Amino acid sequence: MARSKQSQFDLNGLLHHLDVWSTNPGPLYRRLATALRTAITNGDLTIGEQLPPERLLAKQLKISRSTVVAAYEVLVDDGLLERRQGSGTRISSAPTRRGNGLSSTLNRNIVFRRIIDRPGGTVDLTGAYLLEPGGVPHDLIEQVTEETANLAETSGYSPLGYAPLREAIAAHVSQRGAQTSPEQVLVTSGAQQAIWMAAWLLVQRGDTVIAENPTYPGALDVFTAIGARLAGVRTRRQGVDLGMLAEHLAHRGAGMVYLIPTYHNPVGGVLSLPDRRRLAELIQQHQVPLLEDDSLSGLAIVGDPPPPVAAFAPSAPILTADSLSKLFWAGLRVGWLRGPEPIIAQLARLKAVADLGGSLPAQVIASRLLDNYDDFRRERSKVIAKRLELVTQLLGEMLPDWSWERPQGGLCLWVRLPYGSATEFAQVALRAGVSIVAGSVASTDGSFDDHLRLPFGHRPDQLEEGIRRLSRAWQLYTPADESRDQRMTVIV
Repeated sequence: MARSKQSQFDLNGLLHHLDVWSTNPGPLYRRLATALRTAITNGDLTIGEQLPPERLLAKQLKISRSTVVAAYEVLVDDGLLERRQGSGTRISSAPTRRGNGLSSTLNRNIVFRRIIDRPGGTVDLTGAYLLEPGGVPHDLIEQVTEETANLAETSGYSPLGYAPLREAIAAHVSQRGAQTSPEQVLVTSGAQQAIWMAAWLLVQRGDTVIAENPTYPGALDVFTAIGARLAGVRTRRQGVDLGMLAEHLAHRGAGMVYLIPTYHNPVGGVLSLPDRRRLAELIQQHQVPLLEDDSLSGLAIVGDPPPPVAAFAPSAPILTADSLSKLFWAGLRVGWLRGPEPIIAQLARLKAVADLGGSLPAQVIASRLLDNYDDFRRERSKVIAKRLELVTQLLGEMLPDWSWERPQGGLCLWVRLPYGSATEFAQVALRAGVSIVAGSVASTDGSFDDHLRLPFGHRPDQLEEGIRRLSRAWQLYTPADESRDQRMTVIV
């Protein structure tokens, strides 16, 4: 690939690594120098790698060229950079590091970084979760006290999960159309762990994982961390492009397929019943494991969610990941995998190695929450619909040139910017006090940099202040005229 074609991708990668640099204390050039030093120390920038020219980086960060020059000079004086006439600025040295090369993978996802590193004074619009009181009712906690106390007389190790919870999950999934026994259920610490465990068991280093493009960023992190290759297939409001998926399976093969058929994150689409049946037939035909992410199925805006894909092919190698964290409370880290008994048995051994089993008190609470799942889901639906109406009203008033399609469920808007780079704009937005996720973070190949993933499950006051700050940032963001002409293919 020619260097000219690669430079923009490299620049976007650098902007992701710099992340919250502008919110730190001190002169602006020292903040930038510190962020670059951290990226070098973490291994995100490697020896010999070329940094952008001062003028180009200044343009992308919306700062003066002299600020970038001063930051580079600090690192030259520290011996980390070298500058040569005609060859630019390169990383010349880095501290000795230990590790297995995971740092770049683990640093790419701004959503996860915000959980650990929360810049003070910013409105965080990176995480897609629902903030609403009553996710875990107080009276329910009181009811489970005695049951939890009795468990304290046991070892507490339960890799498969708390037996009454597995029975409740099996009943819940069966009610949704996929007949399930407790032996087909493994309890996990949320859907994120479920994705990690399925990939760890089923995917070998170098295998291809087929995923929608765009998709959930946390899943992409899992797949790249275990050394898988990513192959993206188009997805729209009607769900994944099954023709493209069938071609991949027939001619290129894969170690696993990962899809979000219900209230897709971030597009918000739903795969139809006929297409679910066709998808199940494809998986049955090719015997390639499907990891079906069903963790957003409780977040319908209107109507009821369709049955999981597993309902259409009981004997196919389909694992369904689900969670109570999205519907009830993000801090309730209880999820599950539903699948064929032999695979679940293998996963139980892996779970034992990972953590000997999840927290039993949380699982006791979860078992009671499932008793009132449908009633709770309908109430949450009203809240989600109101939040969606609020954020679309705010965007229409403050950012009328942004565009999106109304999602059928979930907690995200997939917003298209009229021009420019979302990665660049995220830097400007951060300096305006709001943290957002560029569309490229949710992409299998770094595309969709003209999109933002904008969650709307936060409290109304947070949404209003966040959109107001985004509006101010957008007024400051004025890409060059040539950037406005660089349109990317929209897949929604």
